[in-house]
Amino acid sequence: MSCVTIRLSNISNMEESEFLYDIAGESCLFDVLNAWSAQNAPGPLKRIFDPEIGSIAGSILILLNGRSVKSKDPKTTMVSPGDVITIMPVLIGG
Repeated sequence: MSCVTIRLSNISNMEESEFLYDIAGESCLFDVLNAWSAQNAPGPLKRIFDPEIGSIAGSILILLNGRSVKSKDPKTTMVSPGDVITIMPVLIGG
């Protein structure tokens, strides 16, 4: 098995900010993050996805290898071993 790196930025109530998560091969972002958060962060990250439509919640920004996947469908965005997923809240201000 190979793994993806999952990094958290500015997520409260989490002791760690970087995780390695084993995946067998290419998988969709939705499945990877749902499985990972169920094991490692059920409280703070249970709202990564909008439960009604399955898209990334409006309050969350997800980067895959440094590129935003916010506007893409997480069920069609594929993650491969060696990829880096960064999860952070959207910060609004000026």
